[in-house]
This record gives sequence, C-alpha cells and structure tokens, in this order.
Amino acid sequence: MKKMTKTEERNLKRWCLVQEFREKLTKELEHHPRHPSEDDPRRKLHYLDYASAILFTLFNPVLKSMRGLCAASELKKVQEHVTLGKISLGSFSEAQHVFDATSLQHLVQKLSSKIPINKIQDRSLLAAVKDLVAVDGSLFQTLTRVLWAEWLDENHKAAKLHLGFSLLKQSAVDAVITAGNSCERKALLKMVQPGVMYVCDRYYGLDYSYLKSFNNVEHFLLFAFAINPNLL
Repeated sequence: MKKMTKTEERNLKRWCLVQEFREKLTKELEHHPRHPSEDDPRRKLHYLDYASAILFTLFNPVLKSMRGLCAASELKKVQEHVTLGKISLGSFSEAQHVFDATSLQHLVQKLSSKIPINKIQDRSLLAAVKDLVAVDGSLFQTLTRVLWAEWLDENHKAAKLHLGFSLLKQSAVDAVITAGNSCERKALLKMVQPGVMYVCDRYYGLDYSYLKSFNNVEHFLLFAFAINPNLL
C-alpha cells in the first residue's frame, strides 16, 4: 500500500475539530448499547474510530479513496487525533454493516439544543407556535467504499444531512442522516414536532399524497415556498 508523503500529511487539517468530535461522541456512546461485536477482541475498528474517520475525509478532500484513508491511518498524527490504530480495507467495509447513525443523530440534536429559549431575539411568533424551523437536506460526498451512502452510482457516494434550523433560536434543532439518494420528504416525517411551524422549499409539496401523512400530527403547519414565484 502506498504511504502518504510528508507533504500530503501537512495538507491534512481540522485535527482539533475531529478530536473535539471524538470527545463528545465518546460521552454520547455511553448512553447507547454497544454492538455485540465491539466486545470481540478480534475487532480492530470500533464505532468511535469509524465515525471519526468518515468525518476526517469530509474535512480533507485530499483523501479521495478508501485506500488513501487507510494509508493516512498509518500516520502518527492521524492515530493521535482520528483513530487509535491503522484501518484496513476489510475492517472499514465490514464496519458499515455493523454501525448505524443513531448515536450521531442524537449528538447533533444535543449540541444544537444548547441555546436557551431566553436568548431568542424575536419572540413575536411564540404566541402562535413553539418554533419556526427551516428544513432542507445537504449532500456530503464521501468515499466509494461507504456502501450505505448510495447516491448516483457505485463511483459516486454521498451522505445526506437533513437539518432543521430554528429561525427563532438561530441554531440547528434536529438532524437526520441518510444515504445521498434518500427522500427529503420521508426524512421530514421523522423530525416533525407538534406545535412547530416548518418552512420548506417547493419540493416538499410536490407529492400531495405525502401531505396526508401529517394528518396525525397535532397542531402542525407546513409552508412550501417555490424558488420561482411563477410556480406557486
């Protein structure tokens, strides 16, 4: 396997952010059951290292392939800030079938809820609704070996972050992580809360039968805005 040069190592970045992520995810994982295989002494790649490695590739586009990430995992600085040891192609591929994104979603939700309600500048809407939340999805291209991140084809993989952003609190309040080709409307169904007004683009309103899914959600309002006013 080709090793990365010192120049390539100097091009790697966001060490502190990844290390902070590891610290917070470690605390979050204490509240979630471990996968039985993590207690197997033969396992070399655990959830914390797996999630950190994926985040590291998002911060460093120079790591364009799974082989590049595996080579980078041999570097001392990577093992100090990102993983505890070397990553092999086989262990990374196997980990995708073992670990899910539940712990990550809970971590994002906890971090985004730290802004207290008394910091809200515009409180005029609070008399009518609990919150005003804008929802949309963002694509993050990832390694082709991340099998669950289906997007365009086998050579183009991506994860999609469906984010709920409170316009009143000016912070994220919810998040769902899915494959890149997943439906944003279905992701919204997992995020809706009673009494919250959601602002979405026109895509969320294209399927009228989908809107019937909200009949069982109490006090729920949905605004769909079109980018082109002529489409309204």
